[in-house]
Amino acid sequence: MGLTKGLLCNMLEISSTAGWISTSISVLLVTLVVVLRNWNWWSYAPSLQKGQAPLPPGDMGWAVVGHMLDFLRAFKSQEPDTFIGNMIKRWGRVPLYTTHLFGQPTALATTAESIKQVCMNGTVFKSGWPKATRTVLGRKSFSVLEGDEHRRLRRLTAQGLQGQEALKAYIPRVEELVKAKLTNWEALGQFKLVEKLQQFTFEVITYVFMSYPGGPQAQELLHDFELMVHGLRAMAINIPGFAYYKSLKARKEVLKKIQAILDERRATKTANHGDVLGSLLEMQDENGSHLTDEEIIDTMLVFLIAGHQSSTFSIMWAMIFLQRHPEALKACREEQLRIREARDPGEPLAYADFRSMNFLNDVIDETLRIVNVSPFVFRRVTETTQIEGFTVPKGWFVENWFRAVHTDPEVYPEPYAFKPERWKTFRPKAGQFSPFGLGNRSCIGIELAKMEMSIFLHLVILDYRWEPIHPNAPVRYLPHPQPVDGCLINFSRL
Repeated sequence: MGLTKGLLCNMLEISSTAGWISTSISVLLVTLVVVLRNWNWWSYAPSLQKGQAPLPPGDMGWAVVGHMLDFLRAFKSQEPDTFIGNMIKRWGRVPLYTTHLFGQPTALATTAESIKQVCMNGTVFKSGWPKATRTVLGRKSFSVLEGDEHRRLRRLTAQGLQGQEALKAYIPRVEELVKAKLTNWEALGQFKLVEKLQQFTFEVITYVFMSYPGGPQAQELLHDFELMVHGLRAMAINIPGFAYYKSLKARKEVLKKIQAILDERRATKTANHGDVLGSLLEMQDENGSHLTDEEIIDTMLVFLIAGHQSSTFSIMWAMIFLQRHPEALKACREEQLRIREARDPGEPLAYADFRSMNFLNDVIDETLRIVNVSPFVFRRVTETTQIEGFTVPKGWFVENWFRAVHTDPEVYPEPYAFKPERWKTFRPKAGQFSPFGLGNRSCIGIELAKMEMSIFLHLVILDYRWEPIHPNAPVRYLPHPQPVDGCLINFSRL
């Protein structure tokens, strides 16, 4: 009997100990979850003073990673707008949301007015790209620079890219490149449009900026360049196997090639090629100072990235949309035919021709609106401020989510429908249409990019037909929206 009682006591004691351990583990797990779920909030959300506007609704996700997994999950799906959509479901439709992205406490600006307030105020809101983007672009890139340095470099580089005279000089060469590529594509018959457009736009942009030759040299540079670009929107993890690590290695190779061109021009005292690089080498500010090699190279990188990526995917999607909408293609073809017939046979395109492509320009704008090759930009908050009734604390970042405005049904009825005719009467207000950014950091190569797209589409629309092999192919949204098959098409002359 005594033995039985002893065993029973031992069993109760063991059971009690096991229960205590189980309870302790549960408490520890719950505590760990609470800490991980609130760490970012505790670290970055300030205590607001009485009468101060509230922080934007939202949360900062898990410690360190924030909402990056939600962001990647949405953009790797077929519905990237679920990222913002889920916030709207939880907190209603408001101008800003609190989140944590790319390792930064962030307020998402999702309306035209909130985006305008951020982008037009260069005093409070400075360049705020994540570490990976800043490193890949370079510390002397005017996308990263601030204040007088930024204004000086932007003013000097704009001279070779803006205005009628600058654009006129590039039209003949761009037209020549387009005709050569289209003839080559016709002989191929079937190919991946993304791959061929990347080659074409890279040749155009490297020619315009530094008279770089085509052929094997350009393809070798393009290979390194593409690897470099993949690190722009990556987490800054510099470990073998990660995109950022590969991007930095590729950047070194790209820098070597551009530096070699600079050294050759200086050594041989080559005359100005009429390209942007020649202008950058000769430019002086009001104090007579020339740009440094680092400033020139980092400036070139920004233009190469912007010009190559935006043009490639904008042209591709314009071709896809036109093929899906025969009535728009017919209207475009009629407009381009009128422009061709107004010229003498064999006469090259003129600047006035580019400016008269009204419906084609509407097609391009509608494509830019739907596709959102650059869906957002970052700004860093230098002093606590108020936007649309919410407090945005100093040290936070604002991500201007252009995509949210471009697909807002209150701004664009039937936002996912391709309707170039909407631009005949619609005149967007500031913040409602920002495919090239807004304010003092908007892209200064807008006209050059649209001219390149217009010349290509003018020629391909007039003389060729294209049909996707997999018209319903799923779309991959990272790093840029494109069909997963690379837009495989059959291509032939009309």
